[in-house]
Amino acid sequence: MKIKGLATGIGSLPHEDAQKALDLIFKSAPNIPFWPQLPQRDIREGMIAQFSENLPCLRFKDKSLYFDSKDQEKELEKFYERIIAEDTDYFKISDNFAKGLSEFYRRLESAELNKIDFIKIQVTGPFTFGAAINDQAGKALLYDKVLMQAILKGLNMKALWQIKYFKTFGKKMILFVDEPYLGCFGSAYTPLNREDVVAGLTEFTQNLKSEDTLLGIHCCGNTDWSVIIDIKNIDIIVLKERDIDIKIILKGMISDTDKSPLKVSVISEKRMWSY
Repeated sequence: MKIKGLATGIGSLPHEDAQKALDLIFKSAPNIPFWPQLPQRDIREGMIAQFSENLPCLRFKDKSLYFDSKDQEKELEKFYERIIAEDTDYFKISDNFAKGLSEFYRRLESAELNKIDFIKIQVTGPFTFGAAINDQAGKALLYDKVLMQAILKGLNMKALWQIKYFKTFGKKMILFVDEPYLGCFGSAYTPLNREDVVAGLTEFTQNLKSEDTLLGIHCCGNTDWSVIIDIKNIDIIVLKERDIDIKIILKGMISDTDKSPLKVSVISEKRMWSY
């Protein structure tokens, strides 16, 4: 088997300074650079808070994100007006929530684009997002079908905004949907079934897929990988190298499926291989 591949990153880095983070990215992953998420810089750069800007009923207090249903009907009405209008700029990710994103854009403006194969971008997936925020009764938004649909639509618009924002560079893109919560799939305590996950992520990715944009899913724990395989629009699945049994199972699934091209990326601290 011929082993080949290009390195990129999941997104989150321990830096507080965006420029230092970008220096590392362009040195370590020059072919597929990505914008850095910097949770040490600001609480709003955590993987949930970072994508909460202008989503309905979400507030910050005492450096934490919470749900406030006081004006829920009014906020949902305004939110869906922007969705229907396809107003991606309303869902932009500002410097307050992602300093590294705009700095990445500026770095690309002066980069040698002919040396870049892909631009890598990312968004938190709807199931992870909905599981991380509770309503005022202490119940995860994941249980609320109305709010979960709004979360799915809002995060989708944030992904679309990124695609349009970076399209100016004329490079192909890789968009990763980060869904660590799917590592809980199959647990008796998890309100998810196979049909909901496949249908939800298929809907979420439907308008993101194009000839110029590859889609990936990152789940940092174990899960039922056959569920991910069944999501039509996914091109890349990321696994950690220690998940040997999962890796073998996935290879078997890929050989029996017509959903190609599907790439399985096996990651260690020092190398990234694509099979």
